Amino acid sequence: MINTVTGAQVGTTLTFTGDSTFAPPLIVTADASQVLTVGVLYGSGSFARLVDTTGGAWEGFFLRGYPDRAPQLASDGVHALITTVYYDADLGDTLVTVMDTATGTPASISKPTVRVDGLQDRAPIVTADGHAVITTAFTDSATGVVSNRVAIFDATTGSQIGTTQTLAGTILDSPPPTLDGDSVVIHTSTGATTTIDLATGAARTMLPQWHFNPAGFWNTRIGEAVYSGLLVAGFLGSAIMAFYVLPAILWYPRQSETPCGR
Repeated sequence: MINTVTGAQVGTTLTFTGDSTFAPPLIVTADASQVLTVGVLYGSGSFARLVDTTGGAWEGFFLRGYPDRAPQLASDGVHALITTVYYDADLGDTLVTVMDTATGTPASISKPTVRVDGLQDRAPIVTADGHAVITTAFTDSATGVVSNRVAIFDATTGSQIGTTQTLAGTILDSPPPTLDGDSVVIHTSTGATTTIDLATGAARTMLPQWHFNPAGFWNTRIGEAVYSGLLVAGFLGSAIMAFYVLPAILWYPRQSETPCGR
């Protein structure tokens, strides 16, 4: 641990098994006396450690999957949200676990980890009232169609609130998912706007006017098929123009120049 003001090292260097470069550590306490790290144990999963940087003692537990986002501290300053990605027969899922930093153990013993279909596509949104919003991109292995999943969690207990919502299209980065009072508002490439209640997990979706969005149309399966058809038609049209139409145009004037009566 390095004091960023003085540049001096605090305590001694601690060595642990696992690669922690995939997710930055979380400084739990203001004086950096406690730090949460999630290290990858190649071939078996990950290990979450709550480390006492002054004395070197630590508490922790094993996690399935591998971290790709930094842990986040809940609004109570005691619980930390940890997400990992896990690959199995499916194309990948996101696992959500909450650590109680007072004990270094999972907040829920009966169900320490909850799975959300799909791979996490952005950092979780942790709210001031103790909720967490997890968004993933899910690919159907049978059809190849990509959709989004949104799940609401209690960031202090690790329990999911309501059911996981499925959104067609892809979640936009501009505008990104934003909090609006006790809800989160999400815009997708289909032009739809979905509002999810943080307290219940219930969703309400508003479609664009006339239920059609020209910008989002090209991201739908029909739009992709139409776009591919236009590309093929454009290619064939260019070929016909180059090999048949243009030669005929260039050849015709030469025939008209032949003098009459000969």
